[in-house]
Amino acid sequence: PQAFNPPAAMSPAERHVYDSVTEGLVRNKPQLVVVDRIPGMPTCDGKVFDYMAYFMQNSRFAAEFMNYDLYKAFDRYLVYRRR
Repeated sequence: PQAFNPPAAMSPAERHVYDSVTEGLVRNKPQLVVVDRIPGMPTCDGKVFDYMAYFMQNSRFAAEFMNYDLYKAFDRYLVYRRR
């Protein structure tokens, strides 16, 4: 598995994004979530950065994401739909 910065070691900018994405998911409960599998950023532990693995570290994000199922995969995107 990739090793990500634990929240206590995140820069203020990284922590803001980490918390904001979780807050948005929990508060807004979007019908669809689109995840780009090619994030266009440097590798992490020699692997392509995995947005889902990164945000699933957050227990609030992980709990809310239990309400989603993979709906469709196309090209470089994964689309999840709220149950």
